[in-house]
Amino acid sequence: MDKLDANITKILSAIQNAQVKIESFEGNISDKLKEATKKQTISNANFQEKFNQSISSIQNELAKNVKRQQTNTYITWAIIAIGFTVILILVKI
Repeated sequence: MDKLDANITKILSAIQNAQVKIESFEGNISDKLKEATKKQTISNANFQEKFNQSISSIQNELAKNVKRQQTNTYITWAIIAIGFTVILILVKI
């Protein structure tokens, strides 16, 4: 009977040790998941910020190119008008 009691005590002790290890392991996993979530949130925020900066930069460049294109269009039409005027003057002479 004493041996049975001792064996049951050892088994209960082993179960308790296993439970403590499992709880510790669960705590470690939980902490690592929280840490990974924080890192991912920070990484996503950094990516979003850089992405928004890139979009803003592209929009600014596009606006500059639109202005350049308008200026080039006005210059082209001015050259065409001057050319027609010169041709009309030369034809009349």
